[in-house]
Amino acid sequence: MDQNIILSGLEHFDDTEKTKIETILNSDLNKIKGFSGKLQVQAKKLNKDGKRCNYIFTGKYYLSEDMIHVESSEWELEKAVHVLVNRINNSVKHKYKK
Repeated sequence: MDQNIILSGLEHFDDTEKTKIETILNSDLNKIKGFSGKLQVQAKKLNKDGKRCNYIFTGKYYLSEDMIHVESSEWELEKAVHVLVNRINNSVKHKYKK
């Protein structure tokens, strides 16, 4: 796990889900080029007892002079994490476009 990523709320996730989240975050954050910051992710898993779960991720990307706050909510774990990173990437591009 990258030292610039802080994950919290993973108590209700199993080991395979935790590994998927860490892998996707580490690989997808390379999309954000030229910006080094700290990412804090809060994860929630709803409907734990049923067959399907809703995954909610709230991310705060701290840059030297600003903070970007994004959220994603999906029924598929991988899609929820990808959406979170894409929203961070789009917010950074929008905020710092030349």
